[in-house]
Formats: sequence, C-alpha cells, structure tokens
Amino acid sequence: MAKGQLTRGQLTRGQLTRGQRWADALTAGMGSWRFLICQTVLLLCWAGVNLWTTWRWDPYPFVFLNLLLSVQAAYSAPAILMSSNRREAQDRARSVKIWRLEQEDHLQLQNLLLHIDRHFHSLNCRVDSLEHKMNK
Repeated sequence: MAKGQLTRGQLTRGQLTRGQRWADALTAGMGSWRFLICQTVLLLCWAGVNLWTTWRWDPYPFVFLNLLLSVQAAYSAPAILMSSNRREAQDRARSVKIWRLEQEDHLQLQNLLLHIDRHFHSLNCRVDSLEHKMNK
C-alpha cells in the first residue's frame, strides 16, 4: 500500500495522522466565508496602505504580496488535495460497505420471496385438492 493511503480501519477521525488532520483543518478553514472575507479585507488594507499612505513597504505592482499569495497557494493546494483524496477514499469505502449491505438485503429478499412462493404453491395445491374433493 502506498504511503498516505487509507487503510480500511482509518475511516474515523481519531485514527488519522497529524498531517491528515492538518489538511482537513486547512481545507475547512480555507473553504469558509470567514477566510474569504478576512483575506479580502487584508488584501484591501494591504493595497490601501501601499497606495495611499507614505508608509509603503510594497509599492504598486505589489511584488511582495504576490509572493505571499503564491506561497499560500503553493502550500494550500496540496493540503486541499490530500484532504479531498482522503475524503474520496472514505466515500469509496462507505459506498462499498453500502453495496455489500444492499447485496445481502437482496439475497434475503430473494430467499423470502422463494419462501413465500413455496407457501403460495403449497396453498394452491391444497385449494385445488379441496376444490377437487368438493366437485366429486
């Protein structure tokens, strides 16, 4: 099994590695409205301070801001993908479990239908026998 892949028993949160928990936390944080609003406010403040004040640490093309956003993207994208892949593995394992349960239910239903069919056939034979006796 490749490193980082989930085993069958690792589907619960308590059995995740530290890296998997961090990836989930990062994904949850970066996928929220709170993060988007905070980052938008931060970017607007950064641009405002560097455009309209005398204290400019990153003048107009905002090279340092671009560097910071690139580093953020470089580290967040793989973590988001790791979290997504793990959730996909969880969904796949859950689907396999559901499929197996459905197969068992299908077999039980078939057995039940066969049992009912046998009883129905037995009842038909008895009714035919009774009708035959009544017609004599």
